[in-house]
Amino acid sequence: MRTATLPCAYNDYDRQTLMGSTLDSAQCVPLEVFNDQGKGRGIRSAEAIEEGKCILKLTPAIAVLDDAHLNNTCSGCFALPSNPLGGTTAGSLLRCSGCQIVRYCSKNCQRSDWPNHKLECPVFRSQRPRVLPTAVRAVMRILRLPRDGEVWNGFQGLMSHRDEVKEAGGPKEEMVTLFSRAAKEYSEENELDIASVESIFSTFISNCLSLLIASFDEVGLTADPLVCLLNHSCSPNAAVVFENKVLTIRSVRAISPKEEITISYVNHLQRRDIRRRELKEKWFFSCECAACARDESENARDPRECFTCANCRKLIPPPLKSEHSTEKLACPSCNKAQRFSWAELEKKEEKTLAISEDRKMRADRWQLYWALRELHVTNMWPARRTPLLPLYYHTFNVALNEQDFLAAFRHSIYIHTALRLNSDRGTDLDPVAVVQTFAAAKLASYLASEPEQLVDVIQQLDLLKLAWLLLVDADMVVGMTHGDGSRFAKQVRAVKDEHRVNSLGLDGGRFCAESEQVLRGANASEEALEEVTRVQALAREMAARVSAGHCGGVELNTRKCETARKLSIDSRLT
Repeated sequence: MRTATLPCAYNDYDRQTLMGSTLDSAQCVPLEVFNDQGKGRGIRSAEAIEEGKCILKLTPAIAVLDDAHLNNTCSGCFALPSNPLGGTTAGSLLRCSGCQIVRYCSKNCQRSDWPNHKLECPVFRSQRPRVLPTAVRAVMRILRLPRDGEVWNGFQGLMSHRDEVKEAGGPKEEMVTLFSRAAKEYSEENELDIASVESIFSTFISNCLSLLIASFDEVGLTADPLVCLLNHSCSPNAAVVFENKVLTIRSVRAISPKEEITISYVNHLQRRDIRRRELKEKWFFSCECAACARDESENARDPRECFTCANCRKLIPPPLKSEHSTEKLACPSCNKAQRFSWAELEKKEEKTLAISEDRKMRADRWQLYWALRELHVTNMWPARRTPLLPLYYHTFNVALNEQDFLAAFRHSIYIHTALRLNSDRGTDLDPVAVVQTFAAAKLASYLASEPEQLVDVIQQLDLLKLAWLLLVDADMVVGMTHGDGSRFAKQVRAVKDEHRVNSLGLDGGRFCAESEQVLRGANASEEALEEVTRVQALAREMAARVSAGHCGGVELNTRKCETARKLSIDSRLT
């Protein structure tokens, strides 16, 4: 993220001390800080880095739960309530006896969080049942940092974009003004004037990241001066992974010596104009990364920027001239005329985008089904073009929360198929995809044990085999996406071992062994290859049935969907 020009004492960072973190203790591979006149400081590799390697590992300086997760998530280690994929239960969380708001999964977590919470507990108690906004609570922690410490100096060295926020005005400026006053008052900050606090608040909101857990659910906000040195790319070579309070940066592809380490600040599956607009509005820069600098011929091959021919399934690129956007599209590959114009498709995208971007998931299942139907009825929407996958993620989570495990499984299979089986980039070291694959595997295994829930989805034995293939798929890459020693990797491998013994039994031993050889590219029999291909084809067929269902069949109740549409969806999402 963009960094300010500092006085000489703070501008000469060496490899020993860096913006509130010791680089030598945080780095997993040799790294170096560099300065780019256009982007400010950044971090680059000192030598070649293989894909799937740990680059940085640290506990962020600031990490706070959002309002929605304070009463059901551990504030010490960020453990979520129980769900079919494992975890603690909300009932087992211990509530702070002082404020009655914050919860912990153990006494150890409560003790470890006490240095932070002892200053916040009286504030929670005085405001109960109301809770201060997440960003206010985060900035209060920054204001309480030692003024002569490395972390404080690190935050001071980051760009605040205060002038840009003032110039833009509107809701963001109102938020900075109001929330800064609250942070100053409740932190009992007396040394800094309100203008300085506003600058710190702008620094935080311009540099913070979403706090994620292993399942990639967003549970709060986090910031660290060292992590803030990582610049953005829409085709990043690294990804952020959380486990408990530890943040890890891992490579998602091979990185060359002296190559900059980049992460994505936004959803990199969004199309270019949406990504660039979001980056400009929040981080105040125009992205010129390789993905954004592509010419029209390269965009014609990017599913994020195209639609799909309803006939031959090849990509249809955007019209070269805007005046042609209202004309019915024709496929350049098969010359088949399409039912929709580019403008009509973009209108559908705009109507459904607000639902997909609703981070608090206030849309109910029928609104989500209506949005999915709007996209699927075109028969022209690539799986990797927004907002299709975000809508499926929302629908999966809603079904899981409602304990409709069959619906959750169907939607998880669609996501898995889109991200893994149909990936156009080969082996994708996407940690989100691995989590979703594991979720699909656990749901498949559960449904196989409850055959009365299966209806006509898939035969029980095939479901067990599919669960095994999904577990092998997750096991093959989880060490690279999350780390071999991570809790999530251990969970994947424990479930895989249990499934091999308890679900498929001795009769399935041969299938387990030979199918794993197939997936890992080792020598295997033709029979095993055919069986793996058959089960994978079943997964694709199920994904196709899910999308077809959203066009008016299995998953869809048209009357309820139309009612949801008429409820003024946009007004609920403001």
